[in-house]
Amino acid sequence: MINNQQQIIANIQSIEFAKYQNIDLDHLTMYTIGILDELNVDLSYENVVVAAFKLFPQKFSLNGFEDYPDSDRTRNSLNRCTMNKKWLGGKALHGFEIIEKSKYIISDSKKKILGISINKQNIKSKTRRKELILSEIKKTSAFQKYINSDIDEINESDICYLLQGTLDTKKSILLDNFILLKLYAKELKSREILGFIKILEENFKYFFAN
Repeated sequence: MINNQQQIIANIQSIEFAKYQNIDLDHLTMYTIGILDELNVDLSYENVVVAAFKLFPQKFSLNGFEDYPDSDRTRNSLNRCTMNKKWLGGKALHGFEIIEKSKYIISDSKKKILGISINKQNIKSKTRRKELILSEIKKTSAFQKYINSDIDEINESDICYLLQGTLDTKKSILLDNFILLKLYAKELKSREILGFIKILEENFKYFFAN
């Protein structure tokens, strides 16, 4: 049976992707915390996971299953917000709490998300940037091996370089870049890059698993 708080979260509307596509996960998480607080919903780990997915589905969906939230992605962000950055109080086990610093970060997050006005010049510039990124992808060793049907030769180092990192880069950062790459390829309707991404997902499931 659905309780009142679950119903409130279920009714949360997603935000237009253009307004948050370039905003980091931690600010999106803090924005989610602010929304739940405004709605008088408990700041439990489970509520934050679902609410973040409802608000920002393209950033908090499970890789390969876009209709479901990625709880690990949200947990990692919450850990950074509480333990590393000290933006938020509490823990996943007992629930989170808004502290003085939280208020500033939530306000800043709202400005980043809701205060963004996109004019035609910005759109043109962002489209050009995405085109350049996809162009650079085609120059990577991983893509060249894919084109030459040497898929078995692609290794983890190739993938890390493709995702603008190294073997020492945190997996969460690499996965964030992978999500952006997939989104850019979809937006620009690049069948070649989308086909490449599909092959990577099929052959490196262990790597892209959170």
